[in-house]
Amino acid sequence: KKKTKVAILGSSDSSKDAPYEDSSWEIWACNEMEFPRFDRMWEMHPMCGQNEREIEWLAHCEKPGYVLQATPMVPAGIVYPVDDILKHPWADEYFCCTFAYQIALALHEGFTTIGLWGVNAEQGSPRERTIESANIQWWLGVAKGMGVEIVWDEHPMKARWFYGYDYHKEKYAIESWLCRLLVHTLYRIGPSH
Repeated sequence: KKKTKVAILGSSDSSKDAPYEDSSWEIWACNEMEFPRFDRMWEMHPMCGQNEREIEWLAHCEKPGYVLQATPMVPAGIVYPVDDILKHPWADEYFCCTFAYQIALALHEGFTTIGLWGVNAEQGSPRERTIESANIQWWLGVAKGMGVEIVWDEHPMKARWFYGYDYHKEKYAIESWLCRLLVHTLYRIGPSH
């Protein structure tokens, strides 16, 4: 029986809470990350950008793995069906991260629930916090517009405010979030800067 729910996993803390024990969920991983269970994986970076450890992991991965192009380095590799996906009226050539590719494939395959665990781009690099986060949210908006249920409680803006009506609550939350980002950024760049 085809599964209707897919859990997309990233590397942040909530990945430990993914529904590994619930067989009604298909689990999708990426970038050579190890999880208690996963059914498919993604490596949407050129192979020339992979280090020796990553190539070794990909070479021995027995699960189906989506890649940009066929390569003997990934024996279980499947070329990502971007052309098929782009034939849909809801699709767009807006792919800035692996999670966007995963969400688009979930829509293409007809999943009715998309969950994200460990996907917290706001805590990552400046590119992840800006470009990738916006891309993830855009694709989730497409999914929501198609009637797909979204499960994602790690997004830092879990609380939704009505612009203007919740001015003070929103202002406090945004300022707190920006302070955390500043501290995180200073930590990432280190004392040499």
